[in-house]
Parts: sequence; structure tokens; C-alpha cells
Amino acid sequence: MARRIELVEAGAAAGRTTYRVLADGLRVGTATELATDQDTPWRLTVPGHCANLCRSSRETVLATVAWLLDPASRRTVIHVPADPGGRWDEVAAELRAAGFEVRPAPMPESGHAIPVPVILCIREV
Repeated sequence: MARRIELVEAGAAAGRTTYRVLADGLRVGTATELATDQDTPWRLTVPGHCANLCRSSRETVLATVAWLLDPASRRTVIHVPADPGGRWDEVAAELRAAGFEVRPAPMPESGHAIPVPVILCIREV
């Protein structure tokens, strides 16, 4: 079933407009349009899915919300080395903010590992 996703203006300040993100009339998040960012002027926050996610247009924000709220959509799972308090924690936080499902992976025992997360699979059943 398709949900009706809409943005309702909640306030404006110098260079930014904030919107409530509604799905079938219920608030599911917040979007902000920034006048100072020409490439990705929109920011989207949907609790449990993304925080401050950059988007290029209002239409992309609406499509992203629809995708995030669709239980049938496929999410990408990324395994990131577990390194409490280290750089990998920051990488994992950024990936979660972008909507990825992040799972811990053991740190490589060898110093020869490629220092980037690897996408391993699509949502596991």
C-alpha cells in the first residue's frame, strides 16, 4: 500500500526552512532546506532510519522517506570492523545516518587489510 508522504512547513530562519515530514498525516521526521548549499540543499532526519541525510531536491526527500518506510524495501547491510572509540565507530555512525544497516565485524588481524568497510549483502532473510 502506498503512503501519502508530504512536507509541511514548520518554520523559517535566515537561510533555512524546516518542514515536518508526514506519512499518511502522521509525523515521521524532519526535513530542512538550506539556501547556502547548492548541491544538496536538503537534510532529512527520520528517527530509526537516518539523521541529517543530504538530499538534492524536495522530490528526492519524498522518495527517500517512502523508501525508508516501505517494509518491503531492500536495505544494504554493511559490516564494519568493531573498534570501540576508534575511527571505525565514526564510519559506522555516518553509514547508519545514511540509512545503511551496520553490523560489527572483527578487526583484521593483519595490518594488510584494506581500511574501508565492505558491502557484503542485501537485507538477510
